[in-house]
Amino acid sequence: MAEQQPTAVFLRGLDEFQNGKERIQMFTDKLDSPAASEQRLKATSSPKKWGANIYRETDIDDNLREEEELDRINCDKLKKEKVAQESEQQENPNESYGRSYRNEFKFKWLKIQYDRRTRAKKVAEEELFSLKKEYEENAREWIRKLKKVRDERENDQKQWDEERNNLIAQLGDATESSKMYNDLSREYEENRRKWEEEKNDLVAKLDAAVASSELYRGFLHDFDHY
Repeated sequence: MAEQQPTAVFLRGLDEFQNGKERIQMFTDKLDSPAASEQRLKATSSPKKWGANIYRETDIDDNLREEEELDRINCDKLKKEKVAQESEQQENPNESYGRSYRNEFKFKWLKIQYDRRTRAKKVAEEELFSLKKEYEENAREWIRKLKKVRDERENDQKQWDEERNNLIAQLGDATESSKMYNDLSREYEENRRKWEEEKNDLVAKLDAAVASSELYRGFLHDFDHY
């Protein structure tokens, strides 16, 4: 699987963190709404034996029962997904971390929604605060890891650029040396050609001198016998 760029993963993490904060705020607003206050008032007016702030099932209408059942189904589904994604996260942490943590957050979010209907607001608010704190801490830790990966990549890129520039400089030196060698080679060939011409000229002059000497000797020999 191709490795994702750190910047893309980093931005996706920030988006999920922002979405989580918005969902927490939406849940907080819902807890403080007039409808929620009315439901809590009904619940506390008919407490069960083990607490004054527990909803009676007889006070939960049919729609609320359906919502609770849907929450249970969603929670079970997310539990199964969490087990599968934990295995996937071990194999590819950068790829699955954001998705698995988002589903874990959804699971806890549904649990809070369910607890809001069956337990006191104080308990739900405590869990909401704990979830918010945990989510923010994990998000900061994830962002810190992503920044570390980004810094490592930037450092690797910097080292590679330095090595590349060094190689380019060496190549430039080698090219300059090759140019100097070619110039010297051409100069040598030119001088060798001149030396060859001068040698041939000297050989020709020597041959002419030898011929003249032989001719002069013959003339002297003839003159002596005259």
